[in-house]
Amino acid sequence: MDTNLSKDIQKVKESKLFRWDWRAFVLVAISAVPIPFVAFYELHLAFSMVIGLIPAAFAGVGPTRKSRSSILVLGVLIPASLIIGSILSSYTNMWIAASVLALLGISSALMMVRGKYIWLNMIAPVIAVGLSFTDVQTTLGFAAIMIVQSILAFVVSLVFPKRTPPQARETPKVPRPEAWTFGVLFGLALFTATAISWGWDHMGWVVGSTGLVMRPSENMQKFRSVWRAASILVGLIIVSAFLLVQPSPTFAILFTMAVMAVCAGLNKSRAYIMPLFMTICVFMLIEYPITGINEVFDRFVQRLSEVGLGIIVALIFGLAIPVIVSLVQKMRSGR
Repeated sequence: MDTNLSKDIQKVKESKLFRWDWRAFVLVAISAVPIPFVAFYELHLAFSMVIGLIPAAFAGVGPTRKSRSSILVLGVLIPASLIIGSILSSYTNMWIAASVLALLGISSALMMVRGKYIWLNMIAPVIAVGLSFTDVQTTLGFAAIMIVQSILAFVVSLVFPKRTPPQARETPKVPRPEAWTFGVLFGLALFTATAISWGWDHMGWVVGSTGLVMRPSENMQKFRSVWRAASILVGLIIVSAFLLVQPSPTFAILFTMAVMAVCAGLNKSRAYIMPLFMTICVFMLIEYPITGINEVFDRFVQRLSEVGLGIIVALIFGLAIPVIVSLVQKMRSGR
């Protein structure tokens, strides 16, 4: 199944493998200035504030001041999606959570019929990631931090001069039959990933990976699968080595801020390297200060294996099953 209509495919064909956006880099760097001062009082809060800059890193600085409101939009949609995932993991059972995600997968695919990809590209995967947040109160606090950070970044973005917007492209739309076919497979993939990982410490790592790599294009899914696995591996190596050095709190927070700023600068790249930066920032939040090499190794294996499992589930439903169905249909038609 390959529609050749998704935005992801256009991005692969038209953008460079690595593309640097200095405006986004500067935006996040300036927005992060208060964080070291917060770190003197509460280091964990400071790490959370760095991750709270994800909406700004992803949105960047739009050409017009009106377009920069996308920072605020993402600053609400991302934490709201995390809260939904947290509620599912905290207050429902496996069958309900898996069924909700399956329906979400189907509806996300059907939105492509109208040329709307935000459900597939962001909302559904982020809700899946939110399954790892098993304490709703903690998630609400993190959501508040992200919203505040997004407001700050939006204000900072208004300082940048306006520029001529690029020529608007017509949003590609997926035919309904193809959207239905992909949607059913996507929903089953999310259901399966949820059922397999239910009750794990970080089940969102499994389900989120499934949602983040599975796409209606065979080429795009292969591309994202390989790049996500490689990015996670490199990110784990970097952050594990950094943690084992046992850096001071000041250096640790400055390092994490720099990682998020570079993430923003490279976010428009065709290469799917965002998992590298997200892995580093998340590990700094949940692991610093590390107690020993065994803890680092255990978390390394857990992250790599659970992300890999999510990718495998996506490959089964996104690539293997369609091939099998196609072969069966050819065999039947040949009789």
